[in-house]
Amino acid sequence: MLRLPYAPPGEAGVIVKNFVNERLISLMEDVFVEHLVCMDTGREAPKSRDDYVAMLDEEKLDALRNDPLFADTIACDFAPDSSPKEKACSEFISLYKLLKVRNEHVPDLLMEYFLARLIDDKIEEAEVLNDLAADESFSFGEDAPSGMSSTVLRIPEPDRTTVLAALEEDAAEGESTAEDLIRYYEELEEYIETCFWDFDFRLLDVMSEEALTESPIAQEMGMEKRRDSVQVEVKIAGVLLAKGEAEVHPWDLEFRT
Repeated sequence: MLRLPYAPPGEAGVIVKNFVNERLISLMEDVFVEHLVCMDTGREAPKSRDDYVAMLDEEKLDALRNDPLFADTIACDFAPDSSPKEKACSEFISLYKLLKVRNEHVPDLLMEYFLARLIDDKIEEAEVLNDLAADESFSFGEDAPSGMSSTVLRIPEPDRTTVLAALEEDAAEGESTAEDLIRYYEELEEYIETCFWDFDFRLLDVMSEEALTESPIAQEMGMEKRRDSVQVEVKIAGVLLAKGEAEVHPWDLEFRT
């Protein structure tokens, strides 16, 4: 689960963290499902979106990590130019695992970059659909939307009332109302403020991740390269051939268990 910079205390905090996290998971699953549908063309009985999402277990994610077409999609659509294609694909899948596990984690720079791109793309998609809907010369045909596309998704009741009650205390200290503050969890356009501790990941547009995390200012800005590792052993027929450390994110291990 994504660790947010701020959430209201108590039950309201649990609600908003789960709500935001699930919304981000949905954005990522749209990417996975689109690819799986394209690879599944020609089926006599097309699967539903839920069917494809249910396929996203450890085995399927490993297969996608080694899928050159999926890697091309991630590199072209979501990764900075300096990021190697294979690493971008692997880290995109690792981000999905981070969001799916129970413990809260702060993503790496590249993963934050992915999140920002996913959010920005969804906002842009809504803007394009609304522009087309307002254009009388354009026709959607049978796929016409029922209304204007919105980037707002309300927290379901009675949870929304619980969150508003908790936000009343914060609202009392300033000029904002509880309805103003709940926008940070319901309005996708606010998620750049809601989900990120800082905006260092934007630097990946001008520097590679390696150059950035190994620069003299990295430690001062809290951008040191993560050094997560796990002990691994390579055995064949029960015979130990090699032993050592491999870099791995803690949420990757949580996802497997």
